[in-house]
Amino acid sequence: MTRSNASVLSVYVLLITAMFLYFCTPAWAIGASDETNVLANGDRPNTLDDWRGLAEEGDLEAQEFMGRAYFSGEGVRKNRKLGAEWFRKAAEQGAVKAQYMLGMLYHKGVGVAKDHAESLRWYERAAEQGFALAQLKVSLAYFKGRGVTRDLKKTVKWLHRAAAQGLVRAQYALGRFHLNGIGVPESTEEAIKWLRLAAVQGDDDSQLLLGKILSAEEHEEVAVSWFRKAADQGNAEAQFKLGWAYHKGLGVAENSRTTVKWLRLASEQGHAEAKFLLASMLHRGRGVEKNLEEAQQLYKHSAEQGYKYSQLILATMFRSGAGVAKDLKAAAHWFGKAAAQGSNHARLELGSMYRTGEGVHQNHIKALELYLPAAKEGNWQAQNDVALLYVQGMGVTYNPGKALFWMRKSAINEQKEKPCRGVPASILGGWYLTGKHDPIIPANDQKALHWLRIGGKANHTHALSNLALMYAAGIGVPQNYEKTVELLIRSVEAFGEADLWLLEEGDDWPKFTRANVPERFMKIRNLYWKAISTREPKYLEALRNLPEEDGIASEKPKVGVSKSAALPKSGKNLFVFIPNVALAS
Repeated sequence: MTRSNASVLSVYVLLITAMFLYFCTPAWAIGASDETNVLANGDRPNTLDDWRGLAEEGDLEAQEFMGRAYFSGEGVRKNRKLGAEWFRKAAEQGAVKAQYMLGMLYHKGVGVAKDHAESLRWYERAAEQGFALAQLKVSLAYFKGRGVTRDLKKTVKWLHRAAAQGLVRAQYALGRFHLNGIGVPESTEEAIKWLRLAAVQGDDDSQLLLGKILSAEEHEEVAVSWFRKAADQGNAEAQFKLGWAYHKGLGVAENSRTTVKWLRLASEQGHAEAKFLLASMLHRGRGVEKNLEEAQQLYKHSAEQGYKYSQLILATMFRSGAGVAKDLKAAAHWFGKAAAQGSNHARLELGSMYRTGEGVHQNHIKALELYLPAAKEGNWQAQNDVALLYVQGMGVTYNPGKALFWMRKSAINEQKEKPCRGVPASILGGWYLTGKHDPIIPANDQKALHWLRIGGKANHTHALSNLALMYAAGIGVPQNYEKTVELLIRSVEAFGEADLWLLEEGDDWPKFTRANVPERFMKIRNLYWKAISTREPKYLEALRNLPEEDGIASEKPKVGVSKSAALPKSGKNLFVFIPNVALAS
């Protein structure tokens, strides 16, 4: 190669590099590989002065060459304005590559004043001559309404022309348009057609999207083959998808070690969800040696990237001290981040911290602000907590009407849960049984019975205890000794950490003025109270085996519970029990 040729090539390479840095567009609009041959030179071994002379005589190739030279500063002082003028001279004579280049210059305002309308004019002149890159740029201009009124019909027209010429990014874009029904009828079949054309040319974005579509249609083996092609090219999302496939056994045999391999590759590229899943595997020691320290770091990096599930897990770890030093301030911080992204679980956890002053200054108003969005989205736990704030006048004026409104919603929504725990139904039953919020929520035996039976069916301790009271005193139902014993035994067996507040309030049977509980029923109640307050199994056994000689029963109660059932351990008192976030499995 002659020195002159080498100089020409250097100018070209520098110019194309500069153009790529200047003209960034959306992923579907243009790829670096599509740019490389826009202004390729011929083999005319002339000096720079020779090129200038030819350019001044109107030679198109020479004019393009001079435009490149002034942009790169190769052989002349860099002058983008002069470079643009030489491109204009060539473009005005119909040089398609110069027209395309001039469109790029006006788009970014390089060497000329930025002017999207003028940019589009030059792109269209090149596009009309069949230049695929220009057709793609025209399509993008009409799609974004840049220099022209937005027009999806023209967007698709030019996109289709570029795609038909085999331009990868146009094929990818057209596939997405068909997939989402943008400017064309929604058609998965057409989307697959265009994406496949781009994918077989090695476009990793098309390979990834094709894999996602096929996976959604349960063609897992074919989907995995496309994920693998994109993953092998270093596509982080495809690496994650391939790791997920091995994790779940989708289209491939489940393999934890291979899962970890692909998740690590994706994580090293900053893929937040891959970091989360890898962290959960390290947390549990699945397919990799358990490593809580590395798991925490991955959760932290993912959380800092804004991945809300990592934020939620990290907050839960800091709150409980599981695997990390307990740090309530950090817990509140990460719950806040996740709550800001719409996590109802985070809203509930942070709300409970503000309600109790755990790690933050106690603030019932802030708690209500956190609960309400979740409550309005139908979250039964949030609805329950909003109701309790209103009925207790915490952060708001005491309002039993609003409390009833939210608690009824909570009870209805909670019944849809599996398993249903009967929390709001039990509270409603208690309100109707006692009438303590009369006249807004007056005593109503039938409503009390209705809601307490729902709570009892879910084995809620307090609901079972209150149902036992109704049968002991004959409130709304015939007095029934055996039913009372059965319900109290079930209540003891169901008693757990969420029920410790019962002990703090004390036994309410003797205080309940509506009830006239016979003495023999109160003896049973005393055994029940000892069973839940001492946690000693002997009192539960005494309830199960009431002796006939005491005159309390003519026969032992027939209840469908196991005599070997152990009492649950006591624990932390909660406003509404909210389970910890489950790690990804």
